[in-house]
Amino acid sequence: PRPDRPTWSKVREFLQLYKAMRHANADVYIYRGRPWKATITYVLTRLLRKPWVYNLANDPNVSEQPDSLPLPFQCVFTDALVNSQAIIAQNEYQSNNLRERFSVESEIIPNGYSIPEQILPHDGRSHFLWVGRLDAQQKRPHKYLDLAKAVPDAEFLLIGPDGQDQEYVNSIRKRAASLDNVTDLGRVD
Repeated sequence: PRPDRPTWSKVREFLQLYKAMRHANADVYIYRGRPWKATITYVLTRLLRKPWVYNLANDPNVSEQPDSLPLPFQCVFTDALVNSQAIIAQNEYQSNNLRERFSVESEIIPNGYSIPEQILPHDGRSHFLWVGRLDAQQKRPHKYLDLAKAVPDAEFLLIGPDGQDQEYVNSIRKRAASLDNVTDLGRVD
């Protein structure tokens, strides 16, 4: 359930998620991302009497987003961290923040891929690739489109699902469509 939805919609989404989780009957539930949804997932795992794991998706998940939760949710989020089967951080900053703010330990599993032994020379590459949610604050695809506009002779490939601000998403999609050297594939599974 998204925090910006009307209450009746949140209740419906909460029940749908609960039914899906109950139907899945997983041995453990893992949530990656925002504290708001982590808190919801944790509550549902308690109802289902199942263990859960929290995986941070980015630094604000532990640095600033918990502070923007309503006070009762802050308490439940802290409880969720303390009672998780495991917490996965991406880097030392996140791990240290979890330890200092919430007195919990985490496993660090960095994102990324190993650099291949053979890298294509620059002149053999066909385009610039951008993959990420269309989010103005965290991902900033408008910066990528600024680059595409500044380098009109290069090809740019934009891949990503919609963010939460539909007006921003629409402006990015419209702007990408207006640039001849940008291909917008939207969400790709």
